[in-house]
Amino acid sequence: MSFVSEYIQMLKKLKPELDETEKVRKSYLKKFVIGESIVLIFCIVYIILFANYVSNILLPAVTTLAFFPALSYFPCRNFINYKKYLKTNLVPKLIKCFGDIERVDEWNIKSFFDKNELDTSNLFSSFDRMITDDAFYGSYQGIKYKIAEMHLIQGSGKHASTAFKGVVIAFPSNKTINSNTVIATKKDMNIRNYPTGIISTILTIPFLAFIWYWGITSGELMKDTEGLIKLVLGTIAVPVIIYGFFKKFKSMEAVKLEDVNFDKRFNVFGTDQVEARYLLTPAFIERFLRLNTAFGTKRAKCSFYKNQNGSDTIMFAISTNKDLFETGNLLTPINEPKYYFLSDFISIFDMIEFFKLNEQTKI
Repeated sequence: MSFVSEYIQMLKKLKPELDETEKVRKSYLKKFVIGESIVLIFCIVYIILFANYVSNILLPAVTTLAFFPALSYFPCRNFINYKKYLKTNLVPKLIKCFGDIERVDEWNIKSFFDKNELDTSNLFSSFDRMITDDAFYGSYQGIKYKIAEMHLIQGSGKHASTAFKGVVIAFPSNKTINSNTVIATKKDMNIRNYPTGIISTILTIPFLAFIWYWGITSGELMKDTEGLIKLVLGTIAVPVIIYGFFKKFKSMEAVKLEDVNFDKRFNVFGTDQVEARYLLTPAFIERFLRLNTAFGTKRAKCSFYKNQNGSDTIMFAISTNKDLFETGNLLTPINEPKYYFLSDFISIFDMIEFFKLNEQTKI
């Protein structure tokens, strides 16, 4: 039986519960509509009353637009609450159509993917924090897998930058991996543990040169000791970061493939040219591109590597801003049969199935 038919059967089985969930959705939606209506009425009254004290209506209108998102926070929390309700009560039951699979609870989700494991894959740039939304683990055709929707962040506050945002998939390789092979979309520099934002770091060179020139010629540089110290430290840091980048860049060779179209879209790096070409067969490339299409993204990467335990591993990282693995939303009836996140999982299992051979293939 296919996943689609299994899913339809599961929806039929859960019909009574879906009908009850629909009542919950309508309750949350009602609270949202009432809350937003109150906020809207408040804003309109504010504009009308305040407009009597100013020469035109522009000022109260502008201030209202500025505060409207903040005032709408509480009504909009109904979207978040309903989402949590679905994940807790419905998702664990719906995903059973995929066989041996479990959703990771909020108590264990933070440690689901270890930072050392992500670093070993060479798929990401440097990062300080991991935020994991949905995460699943299970077994498909005897192959154990891990799936997580993740956001990797470098820095904090106004200096924070995104190292990666999307879905990460990892499972054992059926082939022995003696080296590391990495595939990444062209212009994606957030790989191989490079410093996050390496491009912006390089672009600071002319800016630093201008500051030094202006500071020396104008004599302003020596007037601010604290500013001078920061400028010196920044000037030292930039070449150190860039040197580290190029040193790592040379640690893996660029691999050219026979597929010209693939070569135009992706960079391939490897420590062994022969093994890289052996792994990246036309059949694999076809499945990899299909995985990109399923998630509606043009940015994806993959790594063949040995993890910290010495196990041969394949990891995919697909960049997307979509809220994945969702069963519905506040504006859509939940008890009407829909495929929801079906395509997300099917594309992942399709890739796993490709690597599931009758016999282990050794290099």
